[in-house]
Amino acid sequence: MVTHKRLLLALICLNVLLTAKVAIAAPPQGIENEGKKSIFDVLSGTEILDITIKTDLNNLIENRRTEEFLEATFEYEDATGKKITRPIEVQPRGKFRRRICDFPPVKIKFSKGDLESLGLIKKFNDLKLVTHCIDDKLVGNENLLKEYLIYQLYNELTPNSYRVQLIKITYEDTKGNLGKIKRYGILIEDTDEMAARLGGVEYETMNVSTDSISVKDEAITALFQYMIGNADWSTVMLRNVKLILPENKDKMIPVPYDFDFAGLINTSYAIPQGDLGLASIRDRLYLGNKTDADAMRDALGYFYAKKTILLDMVKNFKMLSSDFRDDMVAYLETFYNAIKPVAIDSSIDIKAFFELKNANIEDFRAWEALQKQGQVPSSSGRNRKI
Repeated sequence: MVTHKRLLLALICLNVLLTAKVAIAAPPQGIENEGKKSIFDVLSGTEILDITIKTDLNNLIENRRTEEFLEATFEYEDATGKKITRPIEVQPRGKFRRRICDFPPVKIKFSKGDLESLGLIKKFNDLKLVTHCIDDKLVGNENLLKEYLIYQLYNELTPNSYRVQLIKITYEDTKGNLGKIKRYGILIEDTDEMAARLGGVEYETMNVSTDSISVKDEAITALFQYMIGNADWSTVMLRNVKLILPENKDKMIPVPYDFDFAGLINTSYAIPQGDLGLASIRDRLYLGNKTDADAMRDALGYFYAKKTILLDMVKNFKMLSSDFRDDMVAYLETFYNAIKPVAIDSSIDIKAFFELKNANIEDFRAWEALQKQGQVPSSSGRNRKI
């Protein structure tokens, strides 16, 4: 037991040093030298921002398949308390949520000319708005706050991630047909801005070979998705993941987004991936590229070193009710309890371990025993669909 504790402590210390360098990218020189801010820079940095969007709400909600933008205004108060009103355009966005949500996600487009006149970077004029989705105010807000917290957890693990800003938003119908709607929302920075911040550009071609992607960053992305119980992503199909190609043409960096199918949130509309053998949205399955056992083990040690910080972030997020916080902590604890034996015992085949659905040491040892007895093929008993 003492030996195991010493091994775990050593592993944690080692991975803190190793993954301290996970921030691959430097700020793009052009933007840094200009000293300009983006509209996201202006709107972010506070715990919560109050905004008002005025537009033809009925048109926005009902005509969600349209690719046309609607005229709108975006109102907020600056740091001095002055009311600012900016002209914008809005459009329903997304795929699944766009189709099934009571209130669809929204793309916000600021006028490049307006941004330029304010001395802001005109190129980064598009923001994603994650909306409450469900009309039920309590459920919609709780789901959204959980997703916001997931973005924050990933920000804690790596700067190679989307920046987000929590907002309290009032929707006003300019046609006067609908009453005001007040909910929480999440503003997500422009993808081009995120890519530039990481020192690269978005790479939009699917079926990228695994050796073109940064092994370290892919391992962190994959283990994070496993930790939160999210199987709704793919670097191959570019599903809910952006690939950033650094300007130096180095390995591409995966940046995940859209976590509403995560077991950690457990939304009522999320559908488990039956083709992967998942029966519940709370099931976990590792979908990363299991090509580098050392990178996987490094990521495992890094996550274990971050355990206290990540759990405390959830415990201290008082905007969520204590019941929801307790549920999220308990779900994360199941992840940490399951990976602990692998973190302290380097003799365990980490690739084989993470082939198992809801991987745990008991099931892994049982599978090993059956394999040694020749009762199962080397790939049987696993739930990964190649």
